Amino acid sequence: MSVRSSSSSQMTSDLSTNSSHYDTDTKICLVGVPQEKENLIASLQQLGYFNVNEMSDARRLEEFGTQGVVFIVDSFDCEEFSAVASRTNCLLGVPVIMACSRKRCLLPRRSRPLYCLLMDGMQICFSGFGTNIAECKRLIGLAHGMGAVVKKRIKYQTKVTHLVAQTPTGSNYDRALIAGIPALQPGWVEECWHHRRSVEDNFAERLVTQWSLEPLSFLRLHFYGFEDEEQKHMTEVAKQNGAVVVSADDPSLTHVVFNDFETVDNPFASRDVHFVRSEWFWASVQIRQTADESLYPYTWRPETPTSIATPTPSKSRKRLLYLESERPNKQRASYEGAESSPLSPKAKEAAKSSHRHQRALEMLQTERNYVAILHTIVKLFREPLENANQTGGAILTSAEVKEIFGNVHVLYGIHQALCEDLESLCNTWKEEASIGAIILKHAEELQKAYPPFINYLESARAAIASHDRSKPRFHAFLKVCQSKPACGRQSLADLMVTPVQRLPRVLLLLEDILKRTPPSMEDHATIQEAIAALKKVVEHINEDKRRTEDRLAMFDVVRSIHNCPADLLSSHRHLTAKLECVEVSNLIVGRGHPVTLFLFSDCLELCKPRKKPLSSPSLKHVTRLSLLHVEQVLDLGDAQFGIICEHGPFALTTEGDKKAFLKELCANIATSLCRPDPESLLRVASVEELSLEAHSLTLSRRMKRYASRVVQRATSLHNTPGRLRRALSQLLTSPFRQHEGSPMGKSGEGQ
Repeated sequence: MSVRSSSSSQMTSDLSTNSSHYDTDTKICLVGVPQEKENLIASLQQLGYFNVNEMSDARRLEEFGTQGVVFIVDSFDCEEFSAVASRTNCLLGVPVIMACSRKRCLLPRRSRPLYCLLMDGMQICFSGFGTNIAECKRLIGLAHGMGAVVKKRIKYQTKVTHLVAQTPTGSNYDRALIAGIPALQPGWVEECWHHRRSVEDNFAERLVTQWSLEPLSFLRLHFYGFEDEEQKHMTEVAKQNGAVVVSADDPSLTHVVFNDFETVDNPFASRDVHFVRSEWFWASVQIRQTADESLYPYTWRPETPTSIATPTPSKSRKRLLYLESERPNKQRASYEGAESSPLSPKAKEAAKSSHRHQRALEMLQTERNYVAILHTIVKLFREPLENANQTGGAILTSAEVKEIFGNVHVLYGIHQALCEDLESLCNTWKEEASIGAIILKHAEELQKAYPPFINYLESARAAIASHDRSKPRFHAFLKVCQSKPACGRQSLADLMVTPVQRLPRVLLLLEDILKRTPPSMEDHATIQEAIAALKKVVEHINEDKRRTEDRLAMFDVVRSIHNCPADLLSSHRHLTAKLECVEVSNLIVGRGHPVTLFLFSDCLELCKPRKKPLSSPSLKHVTRLSLLHVEQVLDLGDAQFGIICEHGPFALTTEGDKKAFLKELCANIATSLCRPDPESLLRVASVEELSLEAHSLTLSRRMKRYASRVVQRATSLHNTPGRLRRALSQLLTSPFRQHEGSPMGKSGEGQ
């Protein structure tokens, strides 16, 4: 059957026309007469293909010829397909016609038979099949039949979109991880072919997550020698990474993972499986592929009847393992540039008789241990995390690495030089050698390097905890590092605390050396200078940390206040106190209403709660009172106090520390006014002096009791947010509320 129409040019005017598609003049031949023949012909005519013919028997192929003819079959498993495919590659499946009709595009021209377009636009690389070449070829044929382009390998500047692999190993897998290309199991291709008649868009892409090739896919693991909690955690991680955790007697067992720190008998000696340390497990999760088992073999020695299994060290013991005062660990002390050099015979002889030299050797040894810890932080943790070219790509971004480690590498360099100077002094020891001069030489560098590290140590530890929870690869990296002897089972967060303790310990050692240095010796005065310099460094660190905490507190205050004045943040201003109050007068926000006071070095910020208590920020700016305009501070007895300013007097009551707040307030006022007598600014007064009625304070107490009862009832764990809103509404419309205007509170209601 052949049909033509003069409107063919009009039908194809909107369609894509290029060399990768068949022209509308192409001869179409339906082989085997598909069941949906009428719909198929209608779809072809809609696309502009009117030269449509039918061939019910593949034996008539010679009559039609193959030159310039596109054959359409219903199935790639029938005899018609085999007969046509042996003569030509211009062969399409019915789903291709239907897909082109939906997308209004011309029929695609391919060099191979094409059944559907489920993988159209995908470039797939097949890897890791080893000797199973037949299976690989079969899957490649299926991918071609669904429109995919198959590549032999993944290059660094590649257009490959998907990797299909049997095992998570090999160079193609490594490059896929670096390039962010999804690695998939062979079952993904099978599943797509099973749904080859699907009309859903992006069907193959939606199966990617389901068939993702995890680093431990196809492995059967058994964990041995771990505590229950640790084993439960490792089991969850193993399942997340594609492994199956099985019992010890399961015949499909492939790997037995042993606790690195346990030495036990091997109950699996007769099994043909891999025996690996837990470091192999975490390394596989970190690099996102199965690590080489030969790099992490587990070795053991049989237990004797008299032997006792070594218990897992407790946390307190862990912290004692690498205290600087303990005997040095050879593994930890061996770092670049700080190897222990043997003492000369003269130095050994002097050590027997000189207490001063013995203390110098003690300082050297503790410095070696400390530098070894810094070496571990920099070389074992920081540098690998900075490496963007590692297998699986960078674990953290450069900004995240800087947030965690700060300038620890600067401390490492300074203490390396200090350790080398101490080593040189001890190896060529003379009783008149100057220990203080070495400390003074590096004092200025220490003063510059330590404050930035210590100021942000807590935020660095918080970042470690956050990334540990949210980034599986970082969690695995920490586990791998912690299993190494250099860490002594200490976590990165624990090691990062060590620099905080170092300078105070050096001070103690110097004071001990000073006691054993005669006053007549020149180094006596030098050590005193060194102690003074180190104390100055410590004071500078403490002061810098206090300033940093003050700045952070200022930022917190500004973030908590709606419509906060921009100029509240100032380099000369710092927060000194905060107090929650309830107004007794009617000058700020109204009698009986809550007020929050933020006392700064030169002003007083007054805020009130917003209408929506659960919103952020939770407070609203009312006014800011300069301390230069405060005339008097009044103690009204009990929990009440008043302030007389240029706007007039106002009174407040509080359940906080009123005495401490008033003392701080008077001190700040005196500083602002350059007065030497802050105590004269505070005096005891009565309510009548503020022109308040005698029952005002009683009403304030009743208001507080009422508010406390309503809010406590509303915030009960058994109540809903809706009840909380109703309770607050009840509080705001209670009979205790005063509706008069407030001279200082003209900013309106909070949002």
